[in-house]
Amino acid sequence: MTTMQYIAVAIAVAVALWPQIMALGESAVGWIGSDDHDHAPAPLVGPTYKEAIVALANVRLRLRATNTLDDDRKKAIDVLTLGLVDGSDK
Repeated sequence: MTTMQYIAVAIAVAVALWPQIMALGESAVGWIGSDDHDHAPAPLVGPTYKEAIVALANVRLRLRATNTLDDDRKKAIDVLTLGLVDGSDK
């Protein structure tokens, strides 16, 4: 085999094993970033606070654009906004 064939085989193996390579790298970073080095920190689940607020703002704009933003819906959006703010403090 030529050098180029060896390189092509190495690239093919790396592409085939890429998910396992990434998982190994993530677990190593998690172990290093852990406060007690016993376990990885908990992963973030779902959207970030900023993404959630932007999505809620888009919903409010959509309701306002369709003239369906009444007092009940405003109160519901306020409750969701306060819930997001409260949840981001934890």
